[in-house]
Amino acid sequence: MVAVGTWNPGLSAGVVEAMNAIADELGEEPASLNDFKENTLHPEYVPAEQLFVAMDGQAVVGYCDGWLGMYGQQRGTLAIGVLPSWRCKGIGSALLARSCEYFSRKCGIVQARVPPGAHLLDRFLRTRAFVDQSATMLLRCEVTPCSCETPPGVRLVPWHTFGDKAAFRQLHNTVFADVPNWRPITEEAMGQYTNTFWFQGGELNFVIRGQLPIAWLWMSFDADESVGYIESLGVIAGERRRGLGSFLLGLAQRLAAQHACRYLELSVEVANARALGIYRRTGFTLQREYRWLQGVPHAVLEAIRREER
Repeated sequence: MVAVGTWNPGLSAGVVEAMNAIADELGEEPASLNDFKENTLHPEYVPAEQLFVAMDGQAVVGYCDGWLGMYGQQRGTLAIGVLPSWRCKGIGSALLARSCEYFSRKCGIVQARVPPGAHLLDRFLRTRAFVDQSATMLLRCEVTPCSCETPPGVRLVPWHTFGDKAAFRQLHNTVFADVPNWRPITEEAMGQYTNTFWFQGGELNFVIRGQLPIAWLWMSFDADESVGYIESLGVIAGERRRGLGSFLLGLAQRLAAQHACRYLELSVEVANARALGIYRRTGFTLQREYRWLQGVPHAVLEAIRREER
């Protein structure tokens, strides 16, 4: 009999094996057991995430991982998977129910990424009160040596010198205000996010004109995959078309090279045509496109209860 419970460190190898079996089915990159352990055993994992597993005896046959990101208490992200021979047996619903019960106390919305070809996952979520949210492209380019001189009239300031969370939150929300599906970052969420280990392990730089921040670049680095990832980048409307975007992309190339990365990657919403055009013109090409579905935890739970009647 399959039982659904909370993850513990002893299940790490089984969870990664299940994740990789599903990743292989969808043509995605496999997960690293070392990276999984590093993330899930970190002291900050528990308040940030909740991972539920489905067990047949000692074997992991399914999982639902959920975490709160930059949207703080507003939105949780779910990654759910069930091994092929265990599908259509209620395991996915049981995992999703446990996760939505947890996140119903944390946020008002949950979202899930649907990779290309994951038709069963798409149908599974839609029949449980999930609806379309957005589509995202993963773009990549090779890291190449380039000059990246700071434009005249501005200066580059790293986060450890700048350190103004309120100003960063205001800048972030101002830049993304006109992007479809954007939800403003709360003060609480920004405070939580800038204290996390994955934030502090990256590099965040601001472009300052006078005393005001007008643009930023935040990157993380994966040494195992030799990838520098642009987590977020933005320029306020009044400073666009002045070369700051190109400067920040050049800076990203330089930082990636300093971390011995071969590739530079970023994600951008398909609806964000302005940013998409800039990235394509600077050499980024499409690696993969994902769709995102979202649901309200209480509505998802009600849909699952109706299914069980």
